[in-house]
Amino acid sequence: MRTTTSVLRIALGAGLMSRLLQQPGDKPDTTALTTTRNGGRSPSKIIKPRRGSSVKQQEPSHAHHATAPDLPTDTPPRSWQVQVRTAVARCHADLTGHEQPGSHDNLIPQVELHLRAASKLASVRTGPIGAYQGRTAETAWSHVHQTRSMLPLVLDRTALRSESAHARGLARRYLRSTDDRRTAIEDPDIAKRLLKPATESLEQTDADRHVMSAAVAAAYEVNDQRFVLLRGWRNRLYLLAGISLITTAVLLVVTERWSTLLPLGSTPAVAASAAALAAPAQAVNPFMVALVGALGGFVTALAALRSSGPSTSAYSLTPALGLLKVPAGAVTALLGVMLWNSGTVPGLDPLPSTGAVAAAALVLGASQELLTRLIDIRARAVEKAAVKGGSIEDKPSSLVP
Repeated sequence: MRTTTSVLRIALGAGLMSRLLQQPGDKPDTTALTTTRNGGRSPSKIIKPRRGSSVKQQEPSHAHHATAPDLPTDTPPRSWQVQVRTAVARCHADLTGHEQPGSHDNLIPQVELHLRAASKLASVRTGPIGAYQGRTAETAWSHVHQTRSMLPLVLDRTALRSESAHARGLARRYLRSTDDRRTAIEDPDIAKRLLKPATESLEQTDADRHVMSAAVAAAYEVNDQRFVLLRGWRNRLYLLAGISLITTAVLLVVTERWSTLLPLGSTPAVAASAAALAAPAQAVNPFMVALVGALGGFVTALAALRSSGPSTSAYSLTPALGLLKVPAGAVTALLGVMLWNSGTVPGLDPLPSTGAVAAAALVLGASQELLTRLIDIRARAVEKAAVKGGSIEDKPSSLVP
């Protein structure tokens, strides 16, 4: 016990002596425990910079660079949303690393705003009413087109050369040959000035940037107007299909309940015996006529698919045109059989049997193609102008529905 007490006294005395011998300006070494790869810990010194040292702290950069928009990772329900997302990613890829010095403070934030708005609209799930109105798709594409028209103002000279080729292609695709903006962008001197070093013709290059921006904005404006016109055609086709369906239902009700108002005629009964010769004639079934006529319209709709190629447009006219032909075939079949059996058309005798009525209804249902084909031609012209482009040299009113 005495030995233990003596050892403790000696240790305390040694510690007190070391503190007394330490200089006032000296500081003890500070150690810290750092974790090694094998999980152990080893002491390491924390080195602090001395006063008056020339080590400079890194200041945060205030330069505004284009940041990638938050692209959604879910699967979009519609094809136009896939196209919008692809266009947003392409715009950002063209802009990243090619910003023109001096354009960050005013235009880059606007470009980012348009890209984020388009990306957000590309993930909105629109119902049938939203798809019919088309506001979401048109607004998303408007943001993308605004971005593309601003890129010539913010890109450096290296990226501006490829952007000038894109601007010329858009102008030739959508603008008329007499348009001043197309004439200005097709000037060969613009490409020559862009090939010069950055120190030469700087002011002229800035003017060329605005020429390219104006040409791109004008081309996309024409493109947007054509898609609005295409949406109007699609909506009218759906409206005509609905009207044809309602007309078919009204004709079926009237011919079934008030057959004297709109008679479809009758066919003689099949004589199985001598007593059956005196049996009354059978009335034509209007539902059978409408069904067979709709089948004839459906056959013409399938045949029309051969002349219509695949379309990635948000306003594809192929489903609307096909939907119009089916009820239109039912209407033409009902009215045609009614007129055929009325006996008022010279050279047409009343249909003698049910099979003859069905055959006539099939032919009459397919004959609606004579009427709907005029609509097909006009609608296809509008769709081609909107999707494939091409300058319209004739009167624009010829495409108005």
